[in-house]
Amino acid sequence: MRNNLRTLMISVLVTVLLVSIVSMSTTAQSQPATSAREYVEQAIAQYNRGNYTLAVELLRKATALNGRYARAYAWLGLCYVRLGREQDAIAAFRTVIRLAPASEDARIARQWLSRLEAIATPSVPSGPVVLLWKGSPVPAALDCSGPSDSNGRQWNEPPFDDSGWLTTLLPDENTWACDMCDRFYRSKFTLTSFRRVTIRFASDDSIEIWINGSLVGRWGPGCQQGGCVNNPRGICAINTDVAPVDITRFLIRGSNALAVHVSTAGGGHFFDLKMTVE
Repeated sequence: MRNNLRTLMISVLVTVLLVSIVSMSTTAQSQPATSAREYVEQAIAQYNRGNYTLAVELLRKATALNGRYARAYAWLGLCYVRLGREQDAIAAFRTVIRLAPASEDARIARQWLSRLEAIATPSVPSGPVVLLWKGSPVPAALDCSGPSDSNGRQWNEPPFDDSGWLTTLLPDENTWACDMCDRFYRSKFTLTSFRRVTIRFASDDSIEIWINGSLVGRWGPGCQQGGCVNNPRGICAINTDVAPVDITRFLIRGSNALAVHVSTAGGGHFFDLKMTVE
């Protein structure tokens, strides 16, 4: 009798345990895992909030689920650009082109690659040189002096830490909703040999240019005063025409730092600069 009762109790316990396991399994299956597409959508939302590192983590989860999802790599490239990780961005954009060469993502990836891969360090440079620029992340409203880094170095000094600045494409036009604002730009490039180097630039409004910590010049009506330099859009009532500027004496063989301050008085913003090496 006791043996029969013990056997019955064991049977009941096993049945309850099996039902619990099946129930847990059914519950887990009823909660679908996040898809690669959903991870990308979450990453885009974080990107738009400026949370680029978090966006990268989400995109990495997407590519782990689907290693052939080109859109995930496209957004990875954009995040890496914002984080200043140019080599990682190049790798991501190349992956987009390999996976989906005819897609819109690939078209945009090619545009970024043409800029990221064109940072010039030629042994015998000649002709136009494409520079990679970084721009201050937040325009400095009503501030003509410019930012400094955590070590107290000014924005126009070569060792200034611009790792937190955003990779910026030129021409840069109306990229923020702020009228009385200034923006600061930096570009680092290497020259191994050169005879003569000139720059041609345009701005709305005034502009000042520094190379390797030395002032090249200031053009326009002054900080946060209305007026263009080389009338970029052909609509400025007040304009200063400037011929190409010879910057050869400011340069060295090796690494150089170019820093630019564009002051905006209102009505839009514009900056472009082209360098030619002979």
